[in-house]
Amino acid sequence: LGLLTRLTSLDLSNNNLSGPIPTQIGKLTNLGDEVSLMRNDLAGPLPSELGQLVKLKILHIFDNHNLTSTLPSELGQLVRLSSMHLHSNHLTGSIPTELGQLVDLNVLYLWDNHLTGR
Repeated sequence: LGLLTRLTSLDLSNNNLSGPIPTQIGKLTNLGDEVSLMRNDLAGPLPSELGQLVKLKILHIFDNHNLTSTLPSELGQLVRLSSMHLHSNHLTGSIPTELGQLVDLNVLYLWDNHLTGR
């Protein structure tokens, strides 16, 4: 996956993908349109390497009930992001303050997780 450096969009939704999201996703720095990994059976943590996709506008990783991590603070580096759907996973912990840097973010869905804070 990390060798596909010319990709501008990645949609692997509605498959039966299982296991962790590969950390090599962070090498796909030309991803500017979308990363959609929704409705799979992905497990493990959200990789902090997602924060390296600084051109990204849409991040949809939801309905993966075995994603069991905190929200990486590196998601705050996705300054071009307009839509982030991370709902219906098993995310825990607090919402990182770094998400406040996402001034272009129009849609943020975090419901149906186990997040804490105000």
